[in-house]
Amino acid sequence: MALVKQMDTPPLFCDGTEYAAGLVRRLLGQMIGDTVGLFGTADFAVSLSGSAVTVAPGRGAIPSGTTESGVYLVESTEATALTLDPADSTRDRTDRLVAYVVPPVTGADTGKWFMEIRKGAPAATPVPPETPNAYVVWDFAIPAASKGVNPSGFDKRFVGGQQMIAGPTITSTERPTRGRPGQIWSDGTTGQLWLWNGSAWIGATDPTLPRGWVGEVKRTTEDTFTSPVLLERLTLSLSASRRYKVTFSAQHHAAGFGPPNGSADIRLAAGTSVSLSSPVIKTTGILKNNATRQTFEMVTTFTVPTSGTYSLGLTANGFDNPALTFSGGNGRILMVEDIGAL
Repeated sequence: MALVKQMDTPPLFCDGTEYAAGLVRRLLGQMIGDTVGLFGTADFAVSLSGSAVTVAPGRGAIPSGTTESGVYLVESTEATALTLDPADSTRDRTDRLVAYVVPPVTGADTGKWFMEIRKGAPAATPVPPETPNAYVVWDFAIPAASKGVNPSGFDKRFVGGQQMIAGPTITSTERPTRGRPGQIWSDGTTGQLWLWNGSAWIGATDPTLPRGWVGEVKRTTEDTFTSPVLLERLTLSLSASRRYKVTFSAQHHAAGFGPPNGSADIRLAAGTSVSLSSPVIKTTGILKNNATRQTFEMVTTFTVPTSGTYSLGLTANGFDNPALTFSGGNGRILMVEDIGAL
């Protein structure tokens, strides 16, 4: 029975030993939670003048390949100049600027990394090209040459799971799907701080203060009806010690005689099912509006008697005579927010 055993990997940076790239990449990647991101808000910032693209210097953690683990750490020390390809004559196009690593193929090779503008396909409704295992930096809308309009750019550095890495704190405008226990995420839109507790993001500020977004459901299809109907449904885990705000917003059109021409109700039920007969926590009449589609919004606050699973639903009624319509898309949403402790 052995009391001591030499381990199969050397301690890093203990002497002049050369280390396996995969080992170094995995350990350094763990220091940032294998987070794909940049280390400052100015890193890889892009300026666009006509078709000339200039990428600022910066440092980042770039995705590794599908057969590898960890992230690649890269740095550029000077501005990078690139040029967009000429526009298609008749159709728009969306190009994408990415940063990516090409690992060595043989022991004699060295790894390299690149900035590249990858062309999208010209189309009536263009989409950017697929870019797996690459860091998405910027998208460019390339109007058809026949339109005589210059390209425009869209910053993608901190969306789609890509973060601004600042030690144990990460920042972005989209909530990360996961974090490291104890890691803090700063919402780049609201400034609110969130803490990853091992399974979920929870408010990292004073527990009596609002914790913000809890859940939402969006609907892209249009609904027209003249009788009661159940539309949006949202199932959440809610706490009896918290107060919540629910908001429903949509564009609406109500033709017919009135007023009112219809009504909408927000309903709340314990469990995973909500129906037309569930208790109403907010009701609002809808006035005649047969000329334009106007924004309709309902907001109310509520609490629950015991902690557990609850379902909210948005129901509406056209009162038989008018045809009541809620447009799809255009910001149509049923959303719940935590607004503080009781």
